[in-house]
Amino acid sequence: MFKLFTMSLLLALGCVSNQPTYLNKDNTMSLNPTRAQNYNYCDSENAVHNISFDFGGEVISEQNVFYCTMIDDFVGKPSISYTGNIGLEIISSELNNHYIKLTLPEEDGEIDINFNYNGEYARGFLYSSKGENNQYAISSTSLYSAWELVGNIPGQEYMDNDTIEAEDRGPTPEFNEEKPGGPQRAIAGGRVYGYLKWKDDNGNIHPLVGAKVKLTFTGSWGNASTYTNSSGYFNINFSGIWTAWAYECDIHIYAENEMIKVTNKDGKVYEKAHRLSGMSNNSTYDYTTYIFSEAQDNDLGRAMQIFTAGRSYAEYARTLNGGVNIEQCKIIYPTLNEK
Repeated sequence: MFKLFTMSLLLALGCVSNQPTYLNKDNTMSLNPTRAQNYNYCDSENAVHNISFDFGGEVISEQNVFYCTMIDDFVGKPSISYTGNIGLEIISSELNNHYIKLTLPEEDGEIDINFNYNGEYARGFLYSSKGENNQYAISSTSLYSAWELVGNIPGQEYMDNDTIEAEDRGPTPEFNEEKPGGPQRAIAGGRVYGYLKWKDDNGNIHPLVGAKVKLTFTGSWGNASTYTNSSGYFNINFSGIWTAWAYECDIHIYAENEMIKVTNKDGKVYEKAHRLSGMSNNSTYDYTTYIFSEAQDNDLGRAMQIFTAGRSYAEYARTLNGGVNIEQCKIIYPTLNEK
């Protein structure tokens, strides 16, 4: 039901923040509040208050019950309310320190924590995910960060027939191991990691958060993918991908995630794709850092700015939707009136 976006809100791209949307005292949305490093908070019209946790931004728990301390900077003790599927029990509460017990669900978890002291507000989020090794990841930055901690990277599927994203390489040749010069089979494995960022119109550089990154391989429908975290970092470990001939790996970076995508007028998702030169099988490849900008990437650079703005609104809509992802929204750019 949150499928339509008012695109006029995206015009001031020079000041769009890469951080999640925050709620002000008057229930208006703020895209670029002053923010403490790695911590979630919400600002009001008259004051800014921080919420942090004593474990920092991310932690792994061996059990589904986890104890920690929430820290605020109010001058008095605020009232605390919360919603979500992570259980929260306040064990003890003192000025600026609240010792709590978290009960983590088997499925992905989220809790929205709201502080109120004499009309001044703050807001924080926690996310959790259970890994295959029965460890629980807890993150104050994003669900993607929790996924990454325990290896629950979404989209790591080896048969992706997406007609928009995947390049149609044609039928795989028949193998003939006795024929000289014939295709050679290889089982691809390795790791690719790096950082993705974007530059706004004022020259400020921000992490590219929540963008899809995918690896494809010559002569194979196999692929491995992930999403960038709150720092713009991505890390893809892959193995067991059959390729038909020489080992070649391509990287694809999309202006897309599960709730938002930016396309051109022909419906193709904006994408940066190129071959990872010098990467060999079973090796680790450092992609270092790539910064998207309009000056360097033209419409692709602008699409990454639009994606960032759209992702912020989609995340806010998801909170209004009870923590459930909204249906993926498509933003078409540019849209020009043709005469």
